[in-house]
Amino acid sequence: MGIFLVGSLIQTIILINNEDYGFPNYQGTLLAIAAMVIAYIGAVFGAKYLHRWQTIVFAIVCIAVRDCLRHMLTCFPFNLSTFWPISVFTTVKQSNN
Repeated sequence: MGIFLVGSLIQTIILINNEDYGFPNYQGTLLAIAAMVIAYIGAVFGAKYLHRWQTIVFAIVCIAVRDCLRHMLTCFPFNLSTFWPISVFTTVKQSNN
């Protein structure tokens, strides 16, 4: 299912950049097969190089998570008198909608 999603996303990117281009039905399947071949080659031949790049990828993910948390804590309003986990689950607001 995921490879067909990749093929559809590639078609959508092409369609956004070139609105006049019409896709025949078989091109989505060809893009999905190409995505599957790339994933297979990456899994088979990339496995022996995994020990070289897994630490780098882990560091990038850690930095991304840290930056997301930093953004959430600095950009969202934060009031110490109503600590978020407690106030969300204990405060009931009445809506007149």
